[in-house]
Amino acid sequence: MLRNINNPRGFTLVEVMMVVLIFTIIISFAVINTNFMYTDIKQSENFANNLRAKIKLARQEAVLQQATLRLVITDKEYGFQKLKKGEKSYFWDWLPAHSILKKTALKKEVLIEKNQSIEFYPNGRFSIFSIILSDPQKKASIIIMGDENGEIGVNKIEK
Repeated sequence: MLRNINNPRGFTLVEVMMVVLIFTIIISFAVINTNFMYTDIKQSENFANNLRAKIKLARQEAVLQQATLRLVITDKEYGFQKLKKGEKSYFWDWLPAHSILKKTALKKEVLIEKNQSIEFYPNGRFSIFSIILSDPQKKASIIIMGDENGEIGVNKIEK
């Protein structure tokens, strides 16, 4: 049986390549958007783990120095202060700039929903706290909690 060359059936190579190109472009946009969401959530997780490590370090420093320390969180920065005795009264002073617990600017990729102060005492205890962190798209929240038993934990909540 002979095929009629003048009446082709099927797709040409160029048509198939164009379809593959279009699918590739569509899939690449989906992957890029997913990566941006993942990056924001991952940055919030990394920040939460870093802050948790600093909180544990501050607790140890309070015991070692036999001093009261506190974590101060504002909209733009967070840092640790030490309670010092002045001539007439006590006052809070920021820890030095060379310290790991120094005042640090908050990145815009991480939103802290509650301003508060957490105190660490020379006996190893601290005030009970919960810090809520969110990524800018509010896809997930991360809660750093300190309970009455002295445990400091990090929990992630998907929205």
